[in-house]
Amino acid sequence: MHEFEIPLPHSHLCLKGIKNFNGERPDILAFHGWLDNCHSFLPMLPHLKDFNVMAIDFPGHGLSEHYAAGQVPYFHDLIYCIREIFECLDLESCHIMGHSMGGGAASLFAGVFPELVRSLILLDSLGPISTPEQGAPEKMKQAISTWLRHGKRPNPIYDDHESASKTRMKSGMLTIENSRILTQRGVKKVEKGVKWAHDPKLKLPSPGLFSEAQVDSYLKAIESPTLLIQGKSSFLAKSQVIPKRMAHLRQAVSTTLDAGHHVHMDLPEETAQIVRNFLSYGSI
Repeated sequence: MHEFEIPLPHSHLCLKGIKNFNGERPDILAFHGWLDNCHSFLPMLPHLKDFNVMAIDFPGHGLSEHYAAGQVPYFHDLIYCIREIFECLDLESCHIMGHSMGGGAASLFAGVFPELVRSLILLDSLGPISTPEQGAPEKMKQAISTWLRHGKRPNPIYDDHESASKTRMKSGMLTIENSRILTQRGVKKVEKGVKWAHDPKLKLPSPGLFSEAQVDSYLKAIESPTLLIQGKSSFLAKSQVIPKRMAHLRQAVSTTLDAGHHVHMDLPEETAQIVRNFLSYGSI
């Protein structure tokens, strides 16, 4: 794997990540989930040798820079971020792959800039989390109150990588092996042990969520062929929202693997094979 960095032109942020090639322009841009990092795709990349894959650490995640002091992260920021990545890499179009939060951001981006997306690959994700319009002022009040109370709270410190890995595996149905892969890039050494490298502000409630009607509007604007790979034991597997959202897509195929939410880490070779078939032949 090759490390790289991308300085975003309209902000202070410098994004980092890994790629399985030594060139400049990728065939596939890969975006990880919330509080994960680009190592999320590490098990899968050796099985995608036919494609140049660039996996990004989103702002505040992995080795990428944190948001500015006092800046409140919004989910909308990720759409700006992906567009600036295209600008920096001088990409006319690209395949986009996203897991969880990364898939939600990729879905929105594909609806805003359909001409830039050759195909959309979603790993246990389809659009962002939505919230009912009712009670929006109260949700905003709660978000601001939490920000004022905990906006400067630092990340916890653990004795070592293994302690952090065991804690991380409790969230997101991760195996200890997969948790270690994420923790390898997700922590940094401090005087008394290790602490999470991600921006602690990411753990605060978002003040700007989407209504389901808004999500539907973005999904209806997607023009690219779309592949959804779900995990059988994922929390999304029984969601009634996913089938309704799938119905909004013009060209979509889906499949389910015997895995959890991190389907691409649980079954990397099988997931990669489905992705290769989809990109090469338009089928799974």
